[in-house]
Amino acid sequence: MTAWQAAGHDPADVLLENTETASPGDVLALAGALGCSVCLDLGHMLAMGHALPEDESALAAAVRMFHVYAPYGEEGPPPGRTHVHRPLQHLAPEGRDILVWMLGHLRPETIVVEVFAPNHLLESLAVLNALIASVEAGS
Repeated sequence: MTAWQAAGHDPADVLLENTETASPGDVLALAGALGCSVCLDLGHMLAMGHALPEDESALAAAVRMFHVYAPYGEEGPPPGRTHVHRPLQHLAPEGRDILVWMLGHLRPETIVVEVFAPNHLLESLAVLNALIASVEAGS
């Protein structure tokens, strides 16, 4: 990140994303060490069985973006923990609970609804809108 800083850029403008092999905790630690921010990918986290980091204040300070989609439905993760990008209405209950927690405790600058068909985007936006409204209403 030294070259990035030397060029006049803020390392916090570089977002590190949790992946299949890097948990949100791993990414949070690396982002903290480098001065970067975090993109929290709900689908990767659910598909790989990763947990949110326990340090809520560090996570809240670092997260600037969410990637949200359903990696699988109520049938649970497929063998090998692979995943697809399904609309949000296919989130299993535990995934919905985690997304509600994220929306209530973290304040990203950007939320990317990571689905690839226009109708899935509209369906997912309706779900996201309802979840945000429920968080804002305190339910």
